[in-house]
Amino acid sequence: MKLKSLLLLSPLVMILGWWRIADLGDLRFQLPSFFFWFFVIAGFYAVSLWVIQKIGTGSLFDLGVLLTSALVMRLLLLPTTPVLSDDIYRYVWDGKVQAHGINPYRYPPNAENLSFLRDDLSLQINHPHLRTIYPPLAEWAFRLGNRIGPTITAQKIVFGSADLLIIGLLLALLHKRRRSLLWAAAYAWNPLVILETFGSGHNDSLGILFLWLGLIAWEYRRQGMALASWGLVFLSKYAALFLFPWGFFRFAFRRWIGLFALIVTVPFWIYSGCLSSLIQDVTAVAQQWQSNASLYALLGTLLHHSLFTRILCGVVWIAAAFWAARRFDDPLEYLFWVIGAAALLTPVLHPWYLMWLIPFLCFFPEPAWIAFSGTVVLSYSVWPRYLSEGIWELNPWIQAVEYLPLFLIGGWRIYHYAYRRDHSSVQRSQVAAAGAE
Repeated sequence: MKLKSLLLLSPLVMILGWWRIADLGDLRFQLPSFFFWFFVIAGFYAVSLWVIQKIGTGSLFDLGVLLTSALVMRLLLLPTTPVLSDDIYRYVWDGKVQAHGINPYRYPPNAENLSFLRDDLSLQINHPHLRTIYPPLAEWAFRLGNRIGPTITAQKIVFGSADLLIIGLLLALLHKRRRSLLWAAAYAWNPLVILETFGSGHNDSLGILFLWLGLIAWEYRRQGMALASWGLVFLSKYAALFLFPWGFFRFAFRRWIGLFALIVTVPFWIYSGCLSSLIQDVTAVAQQWQSNASLYALLGTLLHHSLFTRILCGVVWIAAAFWAARRFDDPLEYLFWVIGAAALLTPVLHPWYLMWLIPFLCFFPEPAWIAFSGTVVLSYSVWPRYLSEGIWELNPWIQAVEYLPLFLIGGWRIYHYAYRRDHSSVQRSQVAAAGAE
């Protein structure tokens, strides 16, 4: 009964925390208060998952509390102005450009012939000299947001709606796999998801939505629908490429690859200049950009060669992905493994990138990743120096605090698993020897 009470108390504290964060104003100038309340929320989130693990299946009332509180937490951030990330200003701009019948891949925001579209919001666009990097389905979502209104809030509504649909898909798959529906809290109450979707308005929720729609279709042996959904993932954020090592060993995946290719290529024909825009942006930004890296940063320090380090990390990830593809027949297990590996090997890990991993915590509630989904926001401590000196560089001590729980808890879990496996092998050998005697 006490555990049940704690499960009801936690969302109340988390709602209080989000109300306080929403009232802080520009979080870049209120980082100590923001971090305090965020970690209070993250602490009660972690406790809630521990309680769910203890109590197992909850009642319909518990599920109602979960879903209602998750919605309230999100609505508290909906009217706030994004300050920890400026990506949403590009969404608003691309939506406005399309509303005027202009191909968003044709001109960068600072082009002279688009000067008549500029306003105060357009001044916040990052890299205004580059054409948009977002794939076609994301561009259509930006245009939908513009139809609602040429505002930040309208874009939040589009991607916030996708976020709410993800919760519904997770509930459906939890039910299919006979797991407690309360495990949806691992995503629905996750503070990073709420911050990045309803706070900063990131568009990742669109790609995540189609990823999980495809996973459910695969679960029900609707492979064609799964590949079609994963094609929409590619058109949202390109992340569907993660599935290819796993699909390489599955006949049903290869059988429908033509449908995937058709869905992916047609929009690129419709939007002329899309591919060249992508290549230009990757060349200009990705080759040298590094932010909040972990294993990549460590290897870079040892090798003293940025390009070679990037190639090495890419090769290691591909090898790990093919190893996982052979080991895990379940696409959820495979994706959980390879997305986690990508988070450790990437040269750039913005907090919202971790959103792709968090839905898997509903099925694999690994404490290391639960902890990291909270501490990763410490990377936002780069803002004060960037605003004063124009230098985007994370303090190594803060980064150590950010990653320490992930590696300590993860290392302990790996050791515990290896010890338990070896101990079981020894016991089996002893039993076999005793039987032979």
